[in-house]
Amino acid sequence: EFYRVTPLTEQDDTLRALSTVLVFSACLAAGAGIMLGLWASRKVVQPLNLVASTAAEIAGGQPDTRLPATEDPELTTLVGSFNSMVDSLQQRVESDARFAADVGHELRSPLTTLVASVELLEQHRRELPARAVQAIDLVSGDLARLQRLLDNLLHMARTDAGLDLSDRAPVPLRELLLHTLARAGKPARLLRDETTGVTVHGDKVLLERAFANLVDNADRHGEGLVAITVQRDEDEVLVVVDDDGQGVPVEDRQRIFER
Repeated sequence: EFYRVTPLTEQDDTLRALSTVLVFSACLAAGAGIMLGLWASRKVVQPLNLVASTAAEIAGGQPDTRLPATEDPELTTLVGSFNSMVDSLQQRVESDARFAADVGHELRSPLTTLVASVELLEQHRRELPARAVQAIDLVSGDLARLQRLLDNLLHMARTDAGLDLSDRAPVPLRELLLHTLARAGKPARLLRDETTGVTVHGDKVLLERAFANLVDNADRHGEGLVAITVQRDEDEVLVVVDDDGQGVPVEDRQRIFER
């Protein structure tokens, strides 16, 4: 019998090199597949992200935001439909705002006449019987409330229409808050001013209206106004209107800001 022994070193080296090449090729193909999948998924999701970000900007108070034009035929219909929908929505909002402004303007004239008539009766209240004086007081209070509501309506309508009619100027905050307390029939001692005569930049009428609303809410819903505290933190001023109520329930803390 004849036996021949041949070493397989060369074949082992060849197989080892081949396996290395195959493993490297498989890793390379897997990496390329992952990169291609990520690129393709981003390509597909990018238009949706753009629509979502544009919708978020519109909801955040930028109604003039639109999707940019595209040359992709598959996205042209989507972009056109979205922009048309937003245009229609903006036109509807502006139309409603103009309608509210027109209604408020038309109501202001008869309301002014009523207020002037009640003021004339107020001047002669000593000549009137007690029941008439009581009726005048009731009408006067309701007219003042109606006038505040009308002013708020006009302001919101102008804001929704994109009209910034505020008259910004330096406003002494302490004097403004004292005036607000006086108009609400509250004592000046409720104001706790921790600043040194700070002046803010804003619209005096709108600021007074905002503080008056907070004071009114404290009386109507917070069991009475306790104090108004003014604090200063560098370039910012914090005004805290404190009442004696239980606070707003958690489930209503978003709803109370609805009109």
